[in-house]
Amino acid sequence: VYAAQKYKPADRCMKPVLTITPESVKIQRHFPSDPLAMLPPLPDTQSTFIPGNQLTLERFAELKINKYRFLWPEEEKLMAWVLHTHKQAFAWNKQEMGLFCSDYFNLV
Repeated sequence: VYAAQKYKPADRCMKPVLTITPESVKIQRHFPSDPLAMLPPLPDTQSTFIPGNQLTLERFAELKINKYRFLWPEEEKLMAWVLHTHKQAFAWNKQEMGLFCSDYFNLV
């Protein structure tokens, strides 16, 4: 027979307190236009990855897109196309970081 102490005594038990988040600190989202309307159409055939200044071959390899070999080759090419098309949306260091568009999010 093995006897041990309880994990946590009843007097140290934490109980959640119900509260309401004030409206002044909630993040407000706005959609002035449909963000999906601006997306380019998907290509019928995908080519292999084309390195550029922003998304280099080394950075693309660091992403390990198909690390577990879950994607088909065509899906892997499509992922490379999406990354290449939207390469300006990624920040690779702190100098490239920006803010969300103020049209969609209020500054906090």
